[in-house]
Amino acid sequence: MSNGIYRIGAIIPQSGTAGIYGPSCKSCLTLAQNEINEKGGISGHRVEIAYIDGNKPASVIGREVQTLLDTKALHALIGMHDSDIRKTVAHVNKGRVIYIYTPGFEGGHRADGLICFGETPSQQIRPAMEWLRKSKSIKSWCFIGSDFSWPRQLRTYLKTIAKQADIEIKETYFVEPGTTRFGEYLDGMEEAKPDAVFFALVGDEAVQFNRSFGRREALKETLRFGPLFEENTLLAVGEDNAQHLYTAGGYFSCLDSPENIAFKEKYFYRSGANAPEINMLSVSSYSALHLLADILPSTRDYNVDRVMAKMQEREVSAPIGRMAFKDGSVCREIFMAEAIENQLQIVNSFGSLQAY
Repeated sequence: MSNGIYRIGAIIPQSGTAGIYGPSCKSCLTLAQNEINEKGGISGHRVEIAYIDGNKPASVIGREVQTLLDTKALHALIGMHDSDIRKTVAHVNKGRVIYIYTPGFEGGHRADGLICFGETPSQQIRPAMEWLRKSKSIKSWCFIGSDFSWPRQLRTYLKTIAKQADIEIKETYFVEPGTTRFGEYLDGMEEAKPDAVFFALVGDEAVQFNRSFGRREALKETLRFGPLFEENTLLAVGEDNAQHLYTAGGYFSCLDSPENIAFKEKYFYRSGANAPEINMLSVSSYSALHLLADILPSTRDYNVDRVMAKMQEREVSAPIGRMAFKDGSVCREIFMAEAIENQLQIVNSFGSLQAY
């Protein structure tokens, strides 16, 4: 292996249910990689990215990552994948390299070398539920989620805050990961007549669910909220099937900050006018790679504990502006967005919120 290379493992979905997120994440990582290398790399070491398909089973990815780490073929990791994979990768990593996990997650996971970039329920879910109750008079919900740890823990979180947030969960449905047929669940929602539906679905699951939901006349006026819903998913769902659809997160492409305007101009200039839509998942991947360039030392055989110590109370520049890190998670501004004419438009900001 060349002495002049800092090799970063990037675990992103390139196929399967979550494959819709892959192209935008890869485009944003490529942009960050080129920017870093144009400025001399990481302490003079050129950055290379080794892509690993995040659609594989967690055990398979774990073995692949372990082999790469055992042979010192990777110097850091970026992960945009589900929570089950995160737990497996953190276990096999054992704090050998810095591992930045970028998407929103259920919170509470601590591991040596792990930095969590994404939104937690206390940042993303609670303020959204309270805002929808006050602004849209939403008090009753049905919940539907893919059957793995993140949706299940979100459902547990909703149950915990239900009384304080003055909401009721009428029905709960967990579906087999990869499900594309939702008829029986939509039948149940029609019968339950909730004010809104909370969907914790991934990629093509969210596409197929919302297409089917939008065609149900009895549910036309029922509000929907999905914490993982982003711009590429909206395009796949279609404007006609996205009425009264909301989401919340730390980034949306429509954000009109000077930092984001400059970022989008640069992204589409370099990636082309037909590049995948920018979204909260791809921008987190972009920011994660730039963070690695800021914190990793000149020696690739570095002390992880020392690098993690540098993260305490650290501020990082990103397309959304400045973000502050504390205890391995991000204190960040959270926005509420509504699907309007094939775009996610910001309708409220909850200000800067701690991860826990």
